Amino acid sequence: MNSCIDSPRGEISRLLNKYPYLKSHQDEAVATSYPYAKQRAIKQMNQYLPREQWLTDASFPETCPWPWEQLLDEDWLP
Repeated sequence: MNSCIDSPRGEISRLLNKYPYLKSHQDEAVATSYPYAKQRAIKQMNQYLPREQWLTDASFPETCPWPWEQLLDEDWLP
């Protein structure tokens, strides 16, 4: 398991169960969070790559291509 991903997934699931009305805001939350998450992923992955192979903003889609259900699936990694 990747705790960097699994921990927020679990927390999001708990919050959605506790506050079901938040589900109506999930698309907005993904759109708002994706640019930050993308930059964080680039920074973390580049730690393990030689500089000539570093990822950039252009390495990822501009907007989140994955559906909400897939993002919360504990068995899925992007």
